[in-house]
Amino acid sequence: MTEAEWLAVADPEAVADRVWHTASERQIRLIACGCCRLAWDWLIGERSRTAVEVSERYADGLASSSELADAVYYAEAAVFAIDRKRERYDCEQRAIRGGWLHPDDDAAEDGPIRLRDGTAISFDVARLAAECAEFSASAPPWILQSRPEPIFSFAVVRDVVGNPFRPVTVDPSWRTSDAVLLAKGIYEERAFDRMPILADALQDAGCTDENVLNHCRDPQQVHFRGCWVVDTVLGKA
Repeated sequence: MTEAEWLAVADPEAVADRVWHTASERQIRLIACGCCRLAWDWLIGERSRTAVEVSERYADGLASSSELADAVYYAEAAVFAIDRKRERYDCEQRAIRGGWLHPDDDAAEDGPIRLRDGTAISFDVARLAAECAEFSASAPPWILQSRPEPIFSFAVVRDVVGNPFRPVTVDPSWRTSDAVLLAKGIYEERAFDRMPILADALQDAGCTDENVLNHCRDPQQVHFRGCWVVDTVLGKA
């Protein structure tokens, strides 16, 4: 694989395979969680969101195996709940078509899943999002193996693992108190809008690496827990 192929995702299977074999277990878990964060609005149940949050904490050693197992159990229940809702809807639609139930009857299901802002999504999308949340906690590699659309995004992969064709050698002098404090706040508070400020702090500390600075300042770049620049500053990489 060439750098151009990596950046353009010319061969998605090859990119995923490379990540599968080179990324750490923590990075793969955070890639899965990052993809779920992109689909956050589609996670209609708190149990699904909790699974992602617990998985992120587990990646940093802040959640126990039993907490993770509980989160997986409840996330799986959230998937089943969507299946049951769909079954009821399909049954009621057959009743409406058969003239046994009026569409305006209080017993009729609304149909499409309604998000908090009133937007409608299909049962398929809602179920896929809930399933991804479950697997982000129980089997993170699944996100690379299956690459489920529209949940999966290679933008998350690039944010977490960076560009393997341009490895960055970190100068310890870059880790000033200001840079570390900024990175810590960005990580813990998900304050990724501060990434350009982190770039300024790193540049003030003597960083001239364009890969680092551009990654922080690129307005098109999305960031997640596990961002390789933040991880590098915090010594998590």
